[in-house]
Amino acid sequence: VAEELERELGVGGASGTTATKTEKQVARNSSDLDATTNSGSHLTFKGLEITGRRADFVKALQQQGFTATTSGELSGKFAGFKGCTVQVNGDNPVQSVRVLFPKTSDWNQLEADYDSIQAMLTQKYGNPQVETNRATFSTSEGDIVLDAYVQGQGNWYVILDYIDDAGINVMQQGSAIDDL
Repeated sequence: VAEELERELGVGGASGTTATKTEKQVARNSSDLDATTNSGSHLTFKGLEITGRRADFVKALQQQGFTATTSGELSGKFAGFKGCTVQVNGDNPVQSVRVLFPKTSDWNQLEADYDSIQAMLTQKYGNPQVETNRATFSTSEGDIVLDAYVQGQGNWYVILDYIDDAGINVMQQGSAIDDL
């Protein structure tokens, strides 16, 4: 049974060693964090290329179980965390996706959430470039930025941004042309 679960989660090894509970949790929840691309030019979020119209992108996320709360904003479970808010930025094309993990007023919980997400991202993308409370995972299609947001007393949460380079470049080119 343990070996079957390890195969399902993609953990463990041929040597028959059993993965720790933490390793199994990281493997199970990290599939949400996958930002590989289908076409090689756009970053993906939950298997969806970060491009196209916002309405289409939001609809595709709803089909994956997210609930729309406002225009371009959804709520649902992400990377093992219930109650996440997902913001879709840009209209045509979508440029980035932001995940706001549940708010907390407990510093230890904020740190544990951040560390857990960073461990999953590091497992998938290697070591990040780290600045204070910010870890950037660079891919050929864009950046995945993990940040801890601290505002006031007890209004803290972890933020994860998926920033598609191709979408940003299209918008920058459009703005420059419009200026001429």
